[in-house]
Amino acid sequence: MKRYSELAVGITVILALIILFGGLLWFKGYAIRRDTYDLTVFFPQASGLAKGDPVEVAGVVQGSVDDIAYEKGRARVGIKLSRNAELYNGTAAVIANYGIMGQKFVAMDPGQPGLGKLDVTKPLVGRFDPGMGEMMTTMGGSLARSDTLLTRINHML
Repeated sequence: MKRYSELAVGITVILALIILFGGLLWFKGYAIRRDTYDLTVFFPQASGLAKGDPVEVAGVVQGSVDDIAYEKGRARVGIKLSRNAELYNGTAAVIANYGIMGQKFVAMDPGQPGLGKLDVTKPLVGRFDPGMGEMMTTMGGSLARSDTLLTRINHML
């Protein structure tokens, strides 16, 4: 009888560990077989973009940022996209903002189906949309220059 209860406790602990481990993998989004493909996009800069940020194709989340690295004077961004996200020649990629806190994501226009499928083995060149922080920095510099100009005009008068 004692041996049976020890065996039951052992099996219960093992099952609990399996459930815990499986739950952690599910929560992190891990899958044994992923239906994704890799795409590389070069941007002039990737300020504020982070690994794991969403990638939207035609406004629908279809992937995530997998890797960000500096390469030859620009930012190389590796993206994992769902196989359902079909891209065509003329695809455009933009690092855009959502929210007022400056969160970033990659927005992609999939192009036109009539132009043929995009060769995803070749990297794309995207653009960076300045967010609120970048615009405020630019406005601060402009205001400082305006103040200097007004001061000089005031001295001349």
